[in-house]
Amino acid sequence: MPRPIAGMLLAVLLAGAAPGRAAQPGPVEVEATVDRASITVGDQLVYSLKVRHRPEIQVELPPAGAGLEGFEIKDHEELPSSRLEDGRLESGRRYVLSTFTTGEYTLAPQTVRYRAPQGKEGEVQTGAITIRVRSILPQNAKDIRDIHGPAEIPVDRGRLVRLSLLVLGAGAAAASVVLWRRRRRAERAPESVLPPYEQARRDLDELAAGGLLDAGRIKEFYVRLADILRVYLGRRYRISALVETSAELLAALHESAAGPELLRLAGELFESSDLVKFAKYTPSGTETREHFEGAYHLLEITRPEPVAVAAGEAA
Repeated sequence: MPRPIAGMLLAVLLAGAAPGRAAQPGPVEVEATVDRASITVGDQLVYSLKVRHRPEIQVELPPAGAGLEGFEIKDHEELPSSRLEDGRLESGRRYVLSTFTTGEYTLAPQTVRYRAPQGKEGEVQTGAITIRVRSILPQNAKDIRDIHGPAEIPVDRGRLVRLSLLVLGAGAAAASVVLWRRRRRAERAPESVLPPYEQARRDLDELAAGGLLDAGRIKEFYVRLADILRVYLGRRYRISALVETSAELLAALHESAAGPELLRLAGELFESSDLVKFAKYTPSGTETREHFEGAYHLLEITRPEPVAVAAGEAA
């Protein structure tokens, strides 16, 4: 029996299509698809988001990983922009998703914003897609029996008192250590604050020597990498960087007249970091090395020019 067409789910919205007529390609068309609507736990499905638009229109895809809560992102790629036969451009993203929890999941609608040459702005949105995740066990499998309730254990009041005193003593000792460390830091001579570039370069060197990747602590590595870049960009361009979302930070960089290469590179690095931190994405070793090299490159292309010193001042 041929595979039902419903196995491929489409959510398409045409902007500007006139009712009562044959649908013509609008200024922006967005399409979300999955290769199957039902999987078993541990299986993978492919979710694609494609945008088609006229060349003179600028489009903005939603943040990477948005609307995919409940799934683990096993792989992710940006689809290269290509020109269609009718002259429009097509681009998008593709994800490989998986989960180990049964039930029905909803892939939330994806919103794509666009700007026309005359300054007119708008947005188009896909529909939601429902995915059913089934158990791998056969339907006639016997249910797992409930465990027995906890057995009652006689209360040893003397032991409870001794444990309470031990906990209080440990807490007092920990508090003493914290206070001692604070006093030691206060007694130290204040270190000179390095310029943004030098400080960020030192922080990246320490991260490279820290061994987080060798220890498999990928998420911690990307959290630290993003923090270093946020602090640097905040100091370098005098913007609020630590409390902003990645999109807000990029918007602030754009307003500060940052160059296109910086915006592109920062966008790629923060998007990859967000995928690792929030979407459980695990990059390959090659990707991690490219991201780390990209962080160093970001510092170099934004490094301030050395200040020339007048001959009289040098003397």
